[in-house]
Amino acid sequence: MAIDSNASNKRISLLIRAHICDLPRTSGSNLPKLPPNARFYSRWKRNLQKLVLVSGRHPLTRLILRSQAAIAFEKKRHSRSSHRWVVHPCSMLRFYWDTIMTAVFLYFFVAVPYILCFYRIGKSSGPERWNIVYPAYAVCIFDIFLNFITGFVSSDGHEIFLDTTLVMRHYVRGYFFVDLISSIPYTWFYPVRILPPGLNSNSALLIAEFLPILKIARIPTVHRNIRQISTVIYDHIVNY
Repeated sequence: MAIDSNASNKRISLLIRAHICDLPRTSGSNLPKLPPNARFYSRWKRNLQKLVLVSGRHPLTRLILRSQAAIAFEKKRHSRSSHRWVVHPCSMLRFYWDTIMTAVFLYFFVAVPYILCFYRIGKSSGPERWNIVYPAYAVCIFDIFLNFITGFVSSDGHEIFLDTTLVMRHYVRGYFFVDLISSIPYTWFYPVRILPPGLNSNSALLIAEFLPILKIARIPTVHRNIRQISTVIYDHIVNY
């Protein structure tokens, strides 16, 4: 009996000392398991939903959700809510897309002023010079859509909002109008050659073409994304 009592006391002591942060690191997504013969669409849908859930690999996760238990709870809250298809701000899908948008923003910061200064103004060229930027415009328009379905973290970093109404309201009050105005290919509406200043000049049309430069307001976003990317790269190198 004494042996059993000592064993029981040791087990209780271990349980007491076990911290909630020491939960095993599993890939538990709190999603219902699929049968072995599940269709391709069901598997694809499940994998996509895993991408929109919070991930422990996202750099922001360690700052907001500081334990494996908190991550597991957040996954459960998200996956079982009516907003389960809203993209979590700490998901890998959001991280991958932020990486793409970082490259697009940097491309905009260089390409748009260069085309305006050296071609549209300097050489009075036609709108075909903008052809190389049109794919970036398409990506930015899709980014607007994705921002409307991506949750956000409160300013104090203590709460994550996934409600679609709150998400849309937050984005509209933030970068929405800047993103929209700076993501429209205005030369589609007037595919003409810009004429030099004079009696028949149409250089006033250049005013609209300067609007994409408003993306400069996204510099804080680029700075944040670069820090996240560098953190992931550093962690990969250290763990490797």
